[in-house]
Amino acid sequence: MKRLNVQIACLYLLLFPLRVCADNFMPPEFTVEYLLKKDNTEIGRMTRSLSHLDNGRYRFESSSKTTGFISLFYKNSINESTDWRIRDQQFIADEYHYLRTKRDKKRQVDIRFDWDRQKIITSVNDSTWKMPIRHPVYDKLLYQVAIIYDLTADRPVDTYHVAD
Repeated sequence: MKRLNVQIACLYLLLFPLRVCADNFMPPEFTVEYLLKKDNTEIGRMTRSLSHLDNGRYRFESSSKTTGFISLFYKNSINESTDWRIRDQQFIADEYHYLRTKRDKKRQVDIRFDWDRQKIITSVNDSTWKMPIRHPVYDKLLYQVAIIYDLTADRPVDTYHVAD
């Protein structure tokens, strides 16, 4: 239980800059960089940013990589992004991209939300499949935005559906 509480606290601290203004339901743009350390040794860096795109859309990006001495033995990087919009005070996912590079191995995930056909199209490396949309549904980054909004707006939600 202690480990779960620590993970929840870390998630909140990583996302703290993403507090949503409930008055106009518009998240502010930001870029923040985190230095990850074990004891006094740097082991990685993470950058997160939120930007406003055209037509009322947003992009939330997260990238992390090993750095310092540990990167000589354990090269790892993860880049994620989600494009989304707000409709009727709901976060609507449009697409999600994930790329993990670990030495010579890569894992690429692309998820597209087809709202007209009510399908989620997922591609992982060379495999593609479809599944029906369950409302509300988020991707692996957008649910974090939704949690922060719900906490800020004092809107209790006990389940978040995440496309995976």
